[in-house]
Amino acid sequence: MIFGKKVRQNARPGVRWGILALSLACALAAAGCGPAEPVSQAVKQDVSGNGVAAAASAFFDNSLYKGKLTVRYLTWASDDKSGDCVVIQTPDGKTMMLDSGVPQFSATLLKDLNKLGINRIDVALNTHPHSDHLGGFISVAKNKEIGTFYSPDIPFKKNSDYNALMSALTAKSVKPVYLQEGDHFQLGNEVSFEILNPKKGELPGANKTFNEGEVNSHSLVVMMTYKNNRFLFTGDMPADRVHDVIAKYGKEGLHADFVDAPHHGITNPQELLNAVNPKVAVVSQGKSKVRTKNLSIFLAKKDMQTYVTGLVGNILVVSDGSKLNVVTEQIEKN
Repeated sequence: MIFGKKVRQNARPGVRWGILALSLACALAAAGCGPAEPVSQAVKQDVSGNGVAAAASAFFDNSLYKGKLTVRYLTWASDDKSGDCVVIQTPDGKTMMLDSGVPQFSATLLKDLNKLGINRIDVALNTHPHSDHLGGFISVAKNKEIGTFYSPDIPFKKNSDYNALMSALTAKSVKPVYLQEGDHFQLGNEVSFEILNPKKGELPGANKTFNEGEVNSHSLVVMMTYKNNRFLFTGDMPADRVHDVIAKYGKEGLHADFVDAPHHGITNPQELLNAVNPKVAVVSQGKSKVRTKNLSIFLAKKDMQTYVTGLVGNILVVSDGSKLNVVTEQIEKN
């Protein structure tokens, strides 16, 4: 179930975009549950000045979301792609980083973590060793404390960013822990995780050439549970792995309130959306790639709210354990 009124209706049927503004965040904090007040028209119109400043301030203000689970998609201005970078903070103060974006935005990533008051990453999880998913971890490992580093067992030694990350982790005495299907871990007392992919026992041997499709197939697919809410994170999972995961877990095992679009929305999502039946989807795409043909499948699903980082910037999902509120930093720019 989603709480919070839609604040902008796109001209295309079934397409909905949100806006994160101070008035909405304050309404959320005050109300706790139930509908949030709609954003004022003045803030919606002022997307290049004070409205955006207020929205950005609220996005990074953790005091507004005390006692709730927050999931923040961080994205940075790019004509191509900024990669996946998700910061998860639990009600009891634990922090997880799921992927970390491309390395060229590392300085901005560190600034964003500082805005959130994050000096320690309790769990860092890299879904797979492509630079747009692991690049930011290099600077994070050098400048922040990391408790546990999780990844699939893919020794991608011909990738220079992978090698730089392994060196940075070694320098901090952080040894990677390799995950596979069936593994579980906790973040704090109330948030749990289950790994649905890669298949048990297939790594590291399944990677023969380390080509893009091969590495993507072994992305960590992660189901996060907080009380009655479930979140499915998919990395760059391709269509054949989507089919395999559905065959193993079925609709009951995969049902979630939230889904992260596989491979930045490139993977055809129809089969996954039918199985998961989410209320909210986030598509992490650079500005020049937001019109891929499969994106229309997300946007056409009328009972699901879809948000695209390349169109609305940073995205915040707030959960009280039974309901979700999704707010974004800005409205879609035409």
